[in-house]
Amino acid sequence: ATVSVLYWGTAPKMSCLRSGVLVLLLFVLCEARLPELKVSKIILTDVPSFGLLTIPPYVNGERWPRQVNYSIQVGDNGTIVSGYINTTDSYRDAVLLHTLLLPKITEAGHVKFKLRLDPFRKNSTTTSLVLPAVLSILPVFLTPIFCLISRHVVIGLLLSLWVAASMVYGDPATGFIRMCDTYLVSSMNSDIHSRIIIFLVLLSGVIAMVQKSGGTMAISLFLRKKATTSKRGQFVALCFTSLLSIDDRASIMIVGQSLGPLLASVGVTSERVACIIHTISVCLASILPVSTWTAIQVGFVTTQYQTLDITTNPWIACMKTLPYRIFPILAIYSIVLMLFTGREMSKTDPKRERTMGGGTVGMSIVDDESVMSDLHVNYYAVVSYDSNCLEPKSGVVPRIVNALVPVMILVLGTPLGMWLDGLKTLESYNQEIPSIYIPQVFSESTSVNALIWSTMAALGVSLISNLTQKILSIEESVSAWVKGLQNSVQPLLIILSVWALELAISELHTADYLSHALDSLAKEWLPVITFVVTCFISYVCGSSFASMGILFPVVVPFAAHLGRDIVLTSHLSPDEDLIVKCMGAILGGSILGDLSSPLSETTLLTSLSTGCSLSTHTSSQVQFMVSLCLVSLLACVVPVSFNWMNIWEALSLAIALIAVVVYVAGASSDGEGYLIGLFRKHRIKAPLLSRWRAVNQHDYASSAEGYESNDEILSN
Repeated sequence: ATVSVLYWGTAPKMSCLRSGVLVLLLFVLCEARLPELKVSKIILTDVPSFGLLTIPPYVNGERWPRQVNYSIQVGDNGTIVSGYINTTDSYRDAVLLHTLLLPKITEAGHVKFKLRLDPFRKNSTTTSLVLPAVLSILPVFLTPIFCLISRHVVIGLLLSLWVAASMVYGDPATGFIRMCDTYLVSSMNSDIHSRIIIFLVLLSGVIAMVQKSGGTMAISLFLRKKATTSKRGQFVALCFTSLLSIDDRASIMIVGQSLGPLLASVGVTSERVACIIHTISVCLASILPVSTWTAIQVGFVTTQYQTLDITTNPWIACMKTLPYRIFPILAIYSIVLMLFTGREMSKTDPKRERTMGGGTVGMSIVDDESVMSDLHVNYYAVVSYDSNCLEPKSGVVPRIVNALVPVMILVLGTPLGMWLDGLKTLESYNQEIPSIYIPQVFSESTSVNALIWSTMAALGVSLISNLTQKILSIEESVSAWVKGLQNSVQPLLIILSVWALELAISELHTADYLSHALDSLAKEWLPVITFVVTCFISYVCGSSFASMGILFPVVVPFAAHLGRDIVLTSHLSPDEDLIVKCMGAILGGSILGDLSSPLSETTLLTSLSTGCSLSTHTSSQVQFMVSLCLVSLLACVVPVSFNWMNIWEALSLAIALIAVVVYVAGASSDGEGYLIGLFRKHRIKAPLLSRWRAVNQHDYASSAEGYESNDEILSN
């Protein structure tokens, strides 16, 4: 009507025929806005599904009746579901979006839904593809298999994504096309994902600037003076790794290569140092409030919280999961405890023990050539980290301040940015500042924005510092930034593939199938099952990010379904504890793959930087980490899930248990644990111990000529 009046005013001498055509055209356009029923592309058999009904503001030029009857029919002669909708709320405001329960489908194939509303003479029709419900979990199971076969996590993720896209669109050819132009592109279209990529790009620049300016070398030179003995050398490696653990990959390469000759000179074996560097760098990076892991974890949480309409700040939610990330906490504690006691959890073969060779990359490749051929893995193809490209310029005086200042800006700037952003948000609500509590301020902030602000500030300060000290020019700084980005290409590829697979899994409604199939499952079992499955997938895939991306879109909605109260409110109910436990199980259990899998990039980087053979490092890490997983499961996850004790009591129990195990069964510097020495001292005859000889026979068969006493059996 408005267009007609304006057009009439601009053309007062318009003929009646043209005016009638215009009015008729506008009438046809208005009548073309029929009610629309949107249904998911995929519907699962025997699983309840819903459609979104959109109605126009007016019907036949008038407001809708208060209640409107509807009916949905499957096909021409199928099941019919009927009911009514309220077109206005209690304030008489129009409600144009309605969620309707669809008829349950029992057979696979293409199905057509027909919607009929009473005031309309025409039906609205939509078509979906119905799949057997059990097939929705197929990509989740195929991902670790593809990773194991291809020996590379990116290839495994892309193959699983192709399978999922083929299931959604009906055939492999269309699935391949949609994998490229829909899922991979959509993974970067998300606002939160774009911010995470920007954060990682900026953080790579900060790390590169710190290395190129000599800040990292200054810390290394300072700590080298303290490493006068084997034990002090190990503590120096621990401290240096902790300082650089904001990025686990950079920490592994820098510490392994810079401290290699020094640790070799004080008698520290490459296997020992590899265990310290690898465990501390990965575990600390995964739990620090600001690191390369933080933004990715926040992104996974944000996606699920937006789907469930949970308004809690995702960064705050990640921090709530810290006590439930039991495995990395116990791993860090075990490393520190073994350094203080001088004992080890894993047995070291003296024949394979060797000191570090200065972190020479070629040495590790030559030693592990046979192992690599067995695994069908090429070091040069898998490991793209070039640590020499960021060595300080010749003649540059290393200064610790060049490293500490950017790191402090990162660590302190993020919570400060969240605080200021939260205050600004609350001020926009016209809320009085004195009445605001600290948790409320942080919950109203955008955590990823604060990460970007602090990282950009650290990058700017580092750039200005390099210019004022005449260490690097602008061209050299940008060149170092670009080289630092090269080392982050593979993690970015993994993250993008994981995001795309996460989107495909959500379209397959895997969480809905599990919620329907396991509806009677006691919610206390969910964190336990989640932890076990996460550990398995992460070890097979060799990537923490892959296991997070696979399980977050499946487990978190399922946990919300079991809690039930959470989905019915716009804020978190007391049952949030179940979601937090499950997210803690995922974020904690996924570390196992990075720490012990031979397919893990950090495992390969550790082997390269420390000179420890891949087979030796992997075997010792598996013994150590599997033991910690069992302790985490039995002493913490199970008791906390079933509410037998709170998380702090469970952590105390696990810490005490690990201390007993390390002291009683751990090997000391002479290779003998307290328990073994006790057997020798009292001449205890234990027939079961004779099995040790059979199990370990391959280790000493070349020198064994027969053992006749329990002393010799026990000592070996």
